[in-house]
Amino acid sequence: MGCAGKAASAVVRGAPRDDGVARAGQSRIVSFQAQTSSPRSTMSAPPSQTMVWPVVWAFAGFASHSSTGPVTTPGTTALSRIPCPAHCGVADSRRTQRGAVRKSEVFARPPIPEDLVMLVLVVNCGSSSIKYQVREVTPEGSEPSVYTSSMPAINENVPLATATAGMAGGEVITKGLIENIGTSDVKDHTQALQILSRRLDEELGGRTIDAAGHRVVHGGERFSAPVLVNNEIIRAIERLAPLAPLHNPAHALGLRAIQKTYPGMPQVCVFDTAFHRTMPEKAWRYAIPEQWYEMDGMRRYGFHGTSHDYVTGKACEFLGIPREQFNAVVAHLGNGASATAIREGRSYDTSMGYTPLAGLVMGTRSGDLDPSVVTAMLERNPGMSAQDMNRILNNESGLQGVCGNSDMRAVAQRAGSGDRRAQIALDMAAYRLAKYIGGYHVAVGGAHALIFTAGIGENSPEFRALVCDQLGALGITLDPTLNGAPRGDVARISTETSAIEVLVVTTDEERAIAEATAGLVWERVKK
Repeated sequence: MGCAGKAASAVVRGAPRDDGVARAGQSRIVSFQAQTSSPRSTMSAPPSQTMVWPVVWAFAGFASHSSTGPVTTPGTTALSRIPCPAHCGVADSRRTQRGAVRKSEVFARPPIPEDLVMLVLVVNCGSSSIKYQVREVTPEGSEPSVYTSSMPAINENVPLATATAGMAGGEVITKGLIENIGTSDVKDHTQALQILSRRLDEELGGRTIDAAGHRVVHGGERFSAPVLVNNEIIRAIERLAPLAPLHNPAHALGLRAIQKTYPGMPQVCVFDTAFHRTMPEKAWRYAIPEQWYEMDGMRRYGFHGTSHDYVTGKACEFLGIPREQFNAVVAHLGNGASATAIREGRSYDTSMGYTPLAGLVMGTRSGDLDPSVVTAMLERNPGMSAQDMNRILNNESGLQGVCGNSDMRAVAQRAGSGDRRAQIALDMAAYRLAKYIGGYHVAVGGAHALIFTAGIGENSPEFRALVCDQLGALGITLDPTLNGAPRGDVARISTETSAIEVLVVTTDEERAIAEATAGLVWERVKK
């Protein structure tokens, strides 16, 4: 794996298919290296010894279509065609009742070497850019949790605490950004990944990438857990494009580009929407005609799920409250912002909706808005298209629309200098968030904690104070000193007498994705 030392191999029988996914009776070599020079090493094998672990895995039931109808194999369950885009990852698909993975042979599995280090490439593909990070991930001495197949059950919710069990994200080896894809010498995502590959060859000094983890914005109603990628998974992500037209097509391009650049390397998708799959129907349904939901997937999905999930787990650990008993409100505040109600450790409601446009006042997004504003403006301006309206509400509204600036730091500075428009923009954003916090406190049956995270949530004591000053009815009081300089990845900023703990928790979505990737790859590919 990605470290110095002699290579060991997990040998998988047979030959891989063109899509890089082994089927029953097929396989490929998955290599990793044991870090013999590590001070943590307890392996007694000499550096030159090669460990060979026989592994067989099979993905049953993917792409089981025929021109005459579904092909049903023993042990599979036929799923009916569902026209709604939210379900489009499952139309006419086949999967086993116990999940998509079948082991055709079972071998004794040795314990995880304590000095094993995986190198995980974390990728966030945009329509014209690729943001990446390479991270070390090591086992924590316990087995990863067996939670899902590579195509989990539709209603199988898997929090990060389960998906990342047994794995600990370590040092960030390198990170970077490739921009202007399609509008520069970099023609497409495949070429961008080739550039990235050459860059990593130089930066990693001969170490090998073992797996890639992808942030995927929209999983619709299909994906409620991290999944191991094959061609059917990529096609499902593409079919969800109507729900995230700016994001999912780019994610699919990135997945296919890595298939070409790193043939056979395991890939895992972690979905922003997955954490919110636990919301009750009364929270995610819109009071609109039934067919809008059935045929077009119009419902609340929620976003920033990886971050909300991650900081919830960190807060539970800090406060010593079992996750299944933990109630909270999480405020993920960046240029895009959302609030989530956490009830018994799970997402119960969230401010973003069908798209990330709904909810809080954001840098350039309006947040909640009377739909009649949209129809009235379209009627009064015949030349305005739906695309124009979409651009205005997503890119020219929010703080930008109110005061002409989308950067919270600049807005706060202007407000401090007496700029009235900047002050009203801040007041609107804080008031909107305070309303959500109060409502979600009721929704979860009483919150143990209010959690601030992400760029603004972690770094703006002024905005945190502006919000919390409006929450006196909940018994919340901030300690000005602690709020002014939070310490550590999890910091308490409320007073000892505050009725609800107020925390600042540093989010790390890349670490969560890397750990989930390592855990799933280890469990499903290397055992």
